[in-house]
Amino acid sequence: MHVSKRAGLLIKIAASCIEKQVNQDMKEHDITGSQLSVLQHLEGAGELLPMRSIETALHISQPTALGLVRRLEKKDYVSTCTCAEDRRVMLVGITETGRTICREANRQMEQFEDRMLGGMSGEERDQFLVLLERALSNICSCSSGSCKKEETCHGDA
Repeated sequence: MHVSKRAGLLIKIAASCIEKQVNQDMKEHDITGSQLSVLQHLEGAGELLPMRSIETALHISQPTALGLVRRLEKKDYVSTCTCAEDRRVMLVGITETGRTICREANRQMEQFEDRMLGGMSGEERDQFLVLLERALSNICSCSSGSCKKEETCHGDA
């Protein structure tokens, strides 16, 4: 079977392979790639974040974000509380157990990226990332794929 070298198709196949690998790597921790994305966002912030921040950063709907957080909370990977200033706002923070999962996932992802970008020089890797960011920016009408929630570029991942 011949697969045409169409950029969109190749990116879709790469994304599918990456998702499959992340899910496989995280299976021992009983979390999905989407749940890992929530943990990584919280770890990067280093503080409690409003649920809205997760929705915006991950380009997901409120019900999807809530479902991910609830499942992570049951596993003691995140904790939630209400904001003292506005009781309508749910704040989410990563637990020490969640941080441990993130560190392990980051190690595994670095190994996977090294394999994925194998055979490329440092300069080629940098160029690849620049071109990938430019392509994402072009289709998202935003810089580096960092779209506003209202824009429809990544869907409800």
